[in-house]
Amino acid sequence: MKPSLILPLPILETERLLLRKLDRSDKDALYSMLSDAENIQFIDRNPVKNDAEVIDFIDIRNIGVDQNECYYWGIVLKENNELVGTICLWNFSENLEKAELGYELNKAHQRKGYMGEAVKVVIAFAFNNLKIKNLEAYTHIDNAGSISLLRKNSFRLEEIFKDQYLKKSGEYDMMVFVLENDE
Repeated sequence: MKPSLILPLPILETERLLLRKLDRSDKDALYSMLSDAENIQFIDRNPVKNDAEVIDFIDIRNIGVDQNECYYWGIVLKENNELVGTICLWNFSENLEKAELGYELNKAHQRKGYMGEAVKVVIAFAFNNLKIKNLEAYTHIDNAGSISLLRKNSFRLEEIFKDQYLKKSGEYDMMVFVLENDE
């Protein structure tokens, strides 16, 4: 049985960003990010091929949010309302003490500190509002940007294991990072 989350999806805010529910109006920005094989090279997802696949992506994530199974935000720049990435809390343990953090950022907006801001506010929400005790994050062993981001946010490496892409071909090393709520 899947746990039911206790809070509706809030809008989270940082100095430069709004984190909000995805909308079908995000289709073009998401297409740019999700259709680029280089942009999603470390994610077990094939590039989207058309607008219908992007709409399905949005709808599937919003169904999960609406059914209280996950928190899934679009990352939007305050200055121009441009969607630059996504971030989520999902894969909750039954007792809601553990969750997985996931994220992706359009390569045109990487190395600007946006994901660092988003991760900080989502960690605060998970620990302070949901009372999550442990956050996990999985990343490909070659994803230097993600590894750096996790380490800057005090995640510690817990495990490295071989995994197999389900949608893509091949085997790769996956790293599991953990952040514990000390409160």
